[in-house]
Parts: sequence; C-alpha cells; structure tokens
Amino acid sequence: MSPIPERAKLHIAMVVFQTGYAGNHVIVRYALNLGVSKLVFPLYRTIVAFSVLAPSAYFLEKYNYTSLNQTKSYIFNSLILDIICIFLTEKKDRR
Repeated sequence: MSPIPERAKLHIAMVVFQTGYAGNHVIVRYALNLGVSKLVFPLYRTIVAFSVLAPSAYFLEKYNYTSLNQTKSYIFNSLILDIICIFLTEKKDRR
C-alpha cells in the first residue's frame, strides 16, 4: 500500500499534465513566432514524440507479444474505421 492517498495522486497527476500542456503551448508559440511553418510543425512534433515514446514502448512492452493474426486484425479494423470516417466526413462537408 502506498503512503500517498489516492486522491493526492490524482491531484499530482493533474498538476503534472497541466504543466506539460502549458509547456507545450509555450514551445508551440515560441516556434511559430520564430517562423516555423504551420504545415511543417506537426511533422516535427510527431518525429520528436516518436523518438521519445518508441524506446520506452519497446522496453516496456518487450515481453508482451501478441500473435500476428491478432495484430493483422487490429490493423484491418483500424483501416476499415479510417475509411468509414473519411467517407462520412466527405459526405458531411458536401451538405
């Protein structure tokens, strides 16, 4: 049992995430004020996020393998949902 109450953990998590969000806002504003293109910035952000999250995901999930059939099923379901979403968005925009 942890000596920190559950409610305190939730408050600490909220403060950490809000601080991260505020830091992200400051960095985005600074980068855009320097002249980084609004079209290129999301690419940079994605590359940085991937380079930070990929190693941690690899080491944390190293021993939690899923079967290849299950992975193919997830990819197929995601593809179908993406296609449906694109069609619904296009149909909504034409109205």
